[in-house]
Amino acid sequence: MKLKKACSGCFSSLACDVRIQIINLLKENGRTTAGNIAKHFQLRQPTISHHLKYLLDMGVVSSKKEGKNKFFYVDPKCQKDCNLFI
Repeated sequence: MKLKKACSGCFSSLACDVRIQIINLLKENGRTTAGNIAKHFQLRQPTISHHLKYLLDMGVVSSKKEGKNKFFYVDPKCQKDCNLFI
């Protein structure tokens, strides 16, 4: 399997254990908010938001705002292109 250049964001996002756990949580639970993600960690929500922003910038995670809530999920394109590990 030949990896695409876009997969570099996926690889760099795996350099942090917390981000790996966030990705796994999103894969298992689907769309969820930063507050719900934070409940699974012993970290404050701003720290989780920092990691989510990094994952968003790398294209691993996408988000959609619905009302007052912003839901995060594993980006389907990233999951398709880099399905080797995500």
